[in-house]
Amino acid sequence: RSLGGGRGHGASTSGTEAWGSAADRIKACLALRCLDPAEEVRLKVLSVVFDIASSSSFGLALLSSVLPVIFGRILDKRPHVRTACAEAMAKLYEVHALPLIVDGESEALPDLKFAPRLLCEAFHVFAQSRLGHTSFIEELIEKHFLGCALHSASGAAAARARALVAFCGAALGEGRSAQGLALLLYRKRETNAALRRYLHLRMRRAGPVLEFNRPRDAGQGSLQLTRASDGDAAGDAAAVASAVAASALQELARLSPATEDRNATPEALLVNLRTLDAVRDKALWSHLERLISPTEELRTDEMPALLAELARLLRAQGL
Repeated sequence: RSLGGGRGHGASTSGTEAWGSAADRIKACLALRCLDPAEEVRLKVLSVVFDIASSSSFGLALLSSVLPVIFGRILDKRPHVRTACAEAMAKLYEVHALPLIVDGESEALPDLKFAPRLLCEAFHVFAQSRLGHTSFIEELIEKHFLGCALHSASGAAAARARALVAFCGAALGEGRSAQGLALLLYRKRETNAALRRYLHLRMRRAGPVLEFNRPRDAGQGSLQLTRASDGDAAGDAAAVASAVAASALQELARLSPATEDRNATPEALLVNLRTLDAVRDKALWSHLERLISPTEELRTDEMPALLAELARLLRAQGL
């Protein structure tokens, strides 16, 4: 109105064109500055973009054409930029897309499919390059994309299902993001299987099944079998069980996000797993078994309290 001056259709059209030109210049500047050599400038661009796009549907529409470019900084060379970008993108999705998805209003959904795709692509890159962040990305997906925090008794399960379908549908839309989603699900499946194998043996034995040997002439340790008496059939069976348990824990160490840091070693994690194996608190093992092998009676909205209890039990053991 200010640009048009209230002088008729021509003035209004001129004002609209001026506003559109200004908006284009702003978007071009943001797209350029997100590549600035200074890390603090790139972080400021992400902050400004999030503030504008999350404030309203108009702000989202204003920046929609440059959002994929700007949030592409999730693959930035600096870890602070990567994490800030991933978090801002996830929260933006939660503000504008998730409420419509869980309510089944997909026809009004803004075009934010790039967000699941970029996150899954980044997961693949981070995991393959040992850059870390993968557990952080999983947390963002659960909180802001899948609606795992939805606790309403009515329709919460259906809402989470719609959120899962929307996320997977978007991520599978491009080759690189599809690879990332496949890797994420593979690692979850293999980790769960390895932990279940180990827990089955640990619960059946009701005691430690491993020992940790550190050779005198080596700087790295390895998981070994507990000793069994020669010629003892029971001892042989225990040795076989221990071998399976050791293999399962070594698989857990290989898949753990804790080993993705380039300075980390699986051997350091194996020391912690050996400490876990030595714990004799039956409550801890029973609780962990319930979480890793859920039944139909265990609901998603019960998981936060159950995981908090697991954390408490682990802290009580100094883990």
